[in-house]
Formats: sequence, C-alpha cells, structure tokens
Amino acid sequence: FENRGGVGNSNPHPHGQIWAVETIPDVIRKEIYNKEKYLKDNNSCLICDIAKYEKEVKDLVVFENNSFITIVPFWTVWPFETLSIPKRHIGCLSDIDDNEKKDLAMLLKRLIKMYDSLFDVVMPLSYGFHIKPKTLGNNIYHMHLHFYPTLLRSATVKKHMAGFEMLAAPQRDITPEFAALTLRNLLINTNI
Repeated sequence: FENRGGVGNSNPHPHGQIWAVETIPDVIRKEIYNKEKYLKDNNSCLICDIAKYEKEVKDLVVFENNSFITIVPFWTVWPFETLSIPKRHIGCLSDIDDNEKKDLAMLLKRLIKMYDSLFDVVMPLSYGFHIKPKTLGNNIYHMHLHFYPTLLRSATVKKHMAGFEMLAAPQRDITPEFAALTLRNLLINTNI
C-alpha cells in the first residue's frame, strides 16, 4: 500500500509498505468468504462479474484501459473511492504480463493526477493492492486495487470515521453514481 498527504502516519510524509503476515487479515478474510460463497452459488468469480456488470451498465465506471477497469464500487464508504480490477482473472502482481504492467503504470499515474485535480490539491489518500493469499487458488481470488481518498467536499474538508461509523456502520457522504460521474467528467475536461 501507499500513503500520501499525511494519511495513516503521525509524522506526515509519503510512504509505502509491503506487508506479509502469517494470518489472513479481517478485510481479506471477509472478501475470501464472499468470493468463495459466490463461486459456489454462481460458478463464477465475483470480481470478474462485478467488472463485467459495471462495464455493461457504465454508471460507476470511471475509466478503463486494455488491461484494467476502474469503478466507484457500489459499496463505497469513502467519497470518491475507486476500485481497479484487472480484466484478466489474475491473483497477484507476479501474474501480470508486460502489457498489463504498462497499463497498470498508466492507471496509477492517471488516478493520482485525477485525485490531485479533483480539489486542486495533493490529495491525501491511501491505496493498495489486495492480492491472493499464498494458500488460496487463483480461481477464487482476483487481485484488485483500492484507492481511498480522504477529502470529502473540498481541499479543506476531510472524511473521518467516528462515532456511529466506527461502532456500527460506515455512512456514505455522496452516492457512488455521483462520485463516478464527477471523476469521469474530471478526466474528460482535464485530459488526464
């Protein structure tokens, strides 16, 4: 993952880390549970089907290139949160080919420029890859990239999880459709 703009640290500075742990973290464990259940019930990959559905409907698509599609997920919690999905079902970064590497580099550059242009400020954000755990087969886990920007409505209004959001359920500040439309229009109008 990568943190930038004073996110996730007590001494603000951009930094990235690679974590490997012996146990599967809670968020990944929940993803695996839902992906396994979906695979059992539908005989297909949940992430592949989300990407396919969003590509057809287009309401939540921000942009795509030959190898990846970037959407505002319908379950979004953070304003302007995005999810980038490889179009080919792959489990981890070591599985991507040379063309996908180039497309991934373009995607990262474009997303970061897009976020910085949204409020004309270096956007504080965290982003990172969810890759398949070593013990899991490729048929269940589909690698993806989460972007969590922390600004809410302007360069000065931050999104903070507190109270009800931390103890019961996160709240949406904007709809995913509004976020996707805003980000698409930003890309179109700024030629990022």
